[in-house]
Parts: sequence; C-alpha cells; structure tokens
Amino acid sequence: MMLHRFADKQIVRLQETPDDFPEGGTPHTVSLLMHDKLVDAGKPGDRVELFGGNALKLPSSASFRGDINILLVGDPGTSKSQLLQYIHKLSAREIYTSGKGSSAVGLTAYVARDPETGETV
Repeated sequence: MMLHRFADKQIVRLQETPDDFPEGGTPHTVSLLMHDKLVDAGKPGDRVELFGGNALKLPSSASFRGDINILLVGDPGTSKSQLLQYIHKLSAREIYTSGKGSSAVGLTAYVARDPETGETV
C-alpha cells in the first residue's frame, strides 16, 4: 500500500527595498520555498527585517545548525573579500571569516542535489 502526503507549497521572491540600493541599480532577489503553514504567511508588499535560520533536531537525532553560511568562490582579484567586509559592516549579527580563519572556525561546505529542484547546490 502506497502512502501519499500532500502539502501546500509556494515560491516567494524576496527583494531589496528601493531604499537599500543605489538609484538606477537593480534590486537583489532571493527565492524562498515555503511549505505547509508558511504558505500565504506573507503578502505582496510586506517588509522583512536582518532574517535567519532555526536550529532543527530530527527524531532520528540528526541535527542542523540554524546558521546561514555564504561561500563565495571566484578568481583572485574579484573583490570577494571586500564584498564580505561590506556585508559584515551592515549586519547586526555576523561572523566574518576569510582564508585560513575559515578552517579554524570549523566551516564546512559540500555539494548535494536539491530534492525540490534537482539542481546541484
């Protein structure tokens, strides 16, 4: 017997407010995937404030940190460090690491296939 679980799902695009980017610039956009109770939690035009992750502990005793990590990869001289330092000044709660310090604080990264989209992330 096959069991099925149906759930509401919604893609929300979060965009910078016009006050946050220079005149004539293009606002940055982030796509969010909302499930179950979060569907329709926000309405067009709602404003969001400095958001973060929540730690998660599964019944199988697996756990996920609530931190949001950003990894920038690129050729030398492409201003990766300058961009991160600027974000570091803007953010109220952040930890900035670069180069050798990144491995010292235990940051890890890996490549996996997203079960929702099938893309490599």
